[in-house]
Amino acid sequence: VLILLVAFAFACGLNQLFWYYARMKKAECEQDSGLDEYCSKDIFKHFSNLFESLQTLFWGTFGLIDLQTFQIYKKHTFTMFIGLTMYGVYSSIMIIVLLNMLIAMMSNSYQYIANSTDTEWKFARAKLWTSYFEDGGTLPPPFNIIPSPKSIFYTCRYLHRRAFSCSKTQMRNRWHSIKFIENLSDK
Repeated sequence: VLILLVAFAFACGLNQLFWYYARMKKAECEQDSGLDEYCSKDIFKHFSNLFESLQTLFWGTFGLIDLQTFQIYKKHTFTMFIGLTMYGVYSSIMIIVLLNMLIAMMSNSYQYIANSTDTEWKFARAKLWTSYFEDGGTLPPPFNIIPSPKSIFYTCRYLHRRAFSCSKTQMRNRWHSIKFIENLSDK
């Protein structure tokens, strides 16, 4: 918003300063073809209205406007001096504003990272601790010799499966018989 405000203010000022000369250049280009240097480059368009002034200042922020833009066909040195001074002040202000915005954005990013460092450190520490845990072990090393309720449950479940469940070949045969009965019922 601040950049737009500054650009609009300078565009209004430069438009008011150069609009007369832009119209005069345009009229002279339409009348006389001997001014090919000015007419071929459309120099008179840069400050002819507010939109063109904003465009000129926008591209001037990136250094794409040369000082030839501020040349007036009729040498009015005071007007050219004021225009160039205004453009120089505009360029300086834009550099300062853009640099301050960059500093503010970097400061904000740093502050965000600095605020979350404690949380990130705790998360990394907890992740490191959990990497030392075993899947089956629920007790710390001196007590892991004693069977835990979890290990007793896993042992009982293993024994139950071994004693009361079918083998893999029996399960495969059962599925084949079910598929065979389904095939018979479809016919």
